[in-house]
Amino acid sequence: MNFRQRFFRYGIGVFVGLLLSIFFFQGRGCNDWLPEKRIKSRMQLDGVLPSEALACWMECADGPAQASISTMMQWLLESEINWSESRPRQEPPCYILDTAPGCPLRQLEVCFGVKSGVVNLTSGSGLPPTGCDCPGI
Repeated sequence: MNFRQRFFRYGIGVFVGLLLSIFFFQGRGCNDWLPEKRIKSRMQLDGVLPSEALACWMECADGPAQASISTMMQWLLESEINWSESRPRQEPPCYILDTAPGCPLRQLEVCFGVKSGVVNLTSGSGLPPTGCDCPGI
């Protein structure tokens, strides 16, 4: 058997394998098991609550981060996880999220507990991480 025959048979094997893969795995996406997608689905399934400081800023009538819980969840889902600053192997695991340009906060931190997650302000969020000096509250 010469090289051309071997190459032809190899090509037939690759083609048959490709057809079988398409047949068996059709309709399944590859993105569902990626880490960022899993963390964002965990935020949706377990739920997240704002920390006291963030809740204060969200309730502030004239504050820069006035929003509802659903708006905060939208900010989180549109954001990108900053893996270099996140601590996924710590207990509890915490992830730093760089928010989208439409969000008034530049950065948020999500820490997952046993039942749900907590959203905290970070030093890079643009607001003080502790306390709230909202005049209306």
